[in-house]
Amino acid sequence: MNPSRPPRGAMWLLQRFGPENEALTGDLFEEYRRGRSRRWFWKQVLSAVSRGFIADVLAHKLLAVRALVVGWATALILFQYVVGPLGRAYLRTLFYHGIRADALWRHFSFYPLLLIPYLCLFASGWAVALCHRRHELAMVLAYLLSLEIYFLPEAYRLVVDSFGDRRFLPYLAQLIFNGAISAVAVLLGGMLASFREAKRTEIVLG
Repeated sequence: MNPSRPPRGAMWLLQRFGPENEALTGDLFEEYRRGRSRRWFWKQVLSAVSRGFIADVLAHKLLAVRALVVGWATALILFQYVVGPLGRAYLRTLFYHGIRADALWRHFSFYPLLLIPYLCLFASGWAVALCHRRHELAMVLAYLLSLEIYFLPEAYRLVVDSFGDRRFLPYLAQLIFNGAISAVAVLLGGMLASFREAKRTEIVLG
């Protein structure tokens, strides 16, 4: 027997990112109380969020294009003028303190350098949400989808190569890991911008 209240995570996702449809929320809640499973509830919530995202993008195609331009431009500019200079300066500092190039991966001081690209992606998600305040979720997801599509050819190549040679598996695993962390960084940036805007609106209305 399931508890009377639906999963908190699913309810938060529906209320935060789902379509503004109180009737849908009420229907899902009633169906769950009648005996539907947690898995069913999660499936319905994810379906509602996905449909809302697609409908929002299709209804605002020009905004979606602008979101891609803002996101990619922000990421590329930061990679060019932040990641490159910071990375070179950081490496020079490590070499100055006697860390050899062939020993970088074994030294803990090297690993903060790996966070810089994800911070740039975080900033790009934040910029997309900030420039599309009434449709931030849909536009951030559209931008994120474009990033994942960009890496699909490389992922496909590594999958095919891995079937013939297991030595490609670590590269495939690294690509999947980088894609997952990149997605989290973009979403967190978008959610932070959305949260800050919501808090600012509450203060103004209050």
